[in-house]
Amino acid sequence: MHKHATHNHQHGHQHDNSLGWVFVLNVAFTIAEFVGSYFTNSIAIFSDALHDAGDSVTILVAVLLERLSTKKANARYTYGYRRYTIVSALLVSLILISGSVIIVYNGVERLQDPQPVHFKGMLLLAIIGVLVNGGAAFKLLKGKKGVNQRAIKLHLLEDTLGWVAVLLGAVVIKFTGFFIIDPILSLGIALFIAYNAGKNIIQILKILLQRTPVSTNQKALRDALKNHEAVAGVHDLHLWTLDGEKHIASVHIRVDKNYDLTELTALKSELKELIAEFGIGHTTIEFDKNDAACDFEDCN
Repeated sequence: MHKHATHNHQHGHQHDNSLGWVFVLNVAFTIAEFVGSYFTNSIAIFSDALHDAGDSVTILVAVLLERLSTKKANARYTYGYRRYTIVSALLVSLILISGSVIIVYNGVERLQDPQPVHFKGMLLLAIIGVLVNGGAAFKLLKGKKGVNQRAIKLHLLEDTLGWVAVLLGAVVIKFTGFFIIDPILSLGIALFIAYNAGKNIIQILKILLQRTPVSTNQKALRDALKNHEAVAGVHDLHLWTLDGEKHIASVHIRVDKNYDLTELTALKSELKELIAEFGIGHTTIEFDKNDAACDFEDCN
């Protein structure tokens, strides 16, 4: 047990270092993007600069709140601070949607009055953008797979694809002179960002509303408990997740014989191990006699 905990501790530090490296790289490139969008007169590059600025905030908030989320449970937060990662993910998604609204506003305005863009500068920034964002996403591939980590990797991959689109757009503009492609790319990037940020918000709301984790089959878990030789019935089974990773269960178990405390403790350990096989990290079990009154809808 001690060795396992040490491994997780080291893994967490490795991940934090990766996020810090990606944050510095992202901020530096975001500044370059804003400067580049001014000199190239490209609304598509400006749109991606806003997106990258949102990603920089994402990474910073993720680092700070994830560190806070590792604090142990106390009298104020009896389940610990893990849900601060959900706050981070929600804030990030709202920032990205707000940025998308700004991008759409500017893109529509430019769509009505397309303006020339500087092809060489646009092409150069696009190549750098693919390399920087692609490299940052690759850097995080070996990190932990939490809610924020997945969101950040998703945004970085989106950025990479966005820059690929800008790169192709720059080439098309070079050979056709159709400057309207620039605002069209901007609107496409904005809608793509808003769509994925909206999906993130839906997932966050499911967690906050304590929906049963998708990865957990409640019926299969109930059947597995019922099939245990010491279990006479299962009721009041509840499943939810703290942050999309750490799942929690509470359940009442009916037993048809009198167990002493030592036997119940051993039985509880067995049942917790069984439940853990379904990806549940924390379980609360209450035992009831088989003939005891039951006030729950799922009594059996």
